[in-house]
Amino acid sequence: MIGTYVDGPAGMSLTLDRQQQTTERTTHSARPGLPLIVMAGASGKTSTGWRLVDLFEQAQVEAVAWLTDGVYIGGALRRDELHAWELATLAARAREVDALIQEVPSVLASNLPPRSVRVALLTAICGSDDQCRRDAGSERELGAVHSVIEALQPHGEIVATADDYMVVDAASNSGRPTTYFALNGANPVLRSHINAGGNAVWAQNGWVKAQIDGIRERIARVEELPGTLAGHVIYQVQNALGALAAAVAFGLPAGALAAGIHVAQRPSPQLANSGTTVSESDG
Repeated sequence: MIGTYVDGPAGMSLTLDRQQQTTERTTHSARPGLPLIVMAGASGKTSTGWRLVDLFEQAQVEAVAWLTDGVYIGGALRRDELHAWELATLAARAREVDALIQEVPSVLASNLPPRSVRVALLTAICGSDDQCRRDAGSERELGAVHSVIEALQPHGEIVATADDYMVVDAASNSGRPTTYFALNGANPVLRSHINAGGNAVWAQNGWVKAQIDGIRERIARVEELPGTLAGHVIYQVQNALGALAAAVAFGLPAGALAAGIHVAQRPSPQLANSGTTVSESDG
């Protein structure tokens, strides 16, 4: 059990300095083969991480998550994140933990150990905003994306949004196996990918659909996704799609996706203010 490795009360989160200290210490100790999922991108990482934790929990996959506000074990925030994460890593090496989920700040991504990442989960940077792509902050986020890809294990995989061409370019140029996710079934990157037999998760005609090993499945109705106000909160729908795609890359079957995605979303500090709905499309 993970409790053998990690104990102590819940409490406050790491500062950036302590996160850097942890990343540097991990650099010296990490070994290939950790079940490590690292998230990079400008938006949606924390919510996507929580959705992925929920999916794993329902599938009885024991996961530890290091998100923006700290390290969570069994849903509890740990006081000493540095110690907790190191012990969670030890537990993962001993196969007492099935998955490690880490949200890495862009300024620290270059410190990831080589061959340490099993799944690189890449969320949006700019979407279709051309002005955003010229911003220095976006270039920094793109650099983090490249760093996470470069830290992949030999058989590591990418999970990437197909709704952001900066991310798509980084994923496609890597030559790595990729699972894409998209808000619209008509997305040309997505369509080309699924027509070639690639794994993907997308929204289409009110349904969340997935293609896994060439087989297409309906996972859930978009309006039934928790935390999305019946599909009206578009960024939360996108986060759910990203979590589902990461679960596919990690090896969860379609049945586990359908069961886990209906779990009520954990409270988030972000407010759901979007009134946009997911577009409906054929394909």
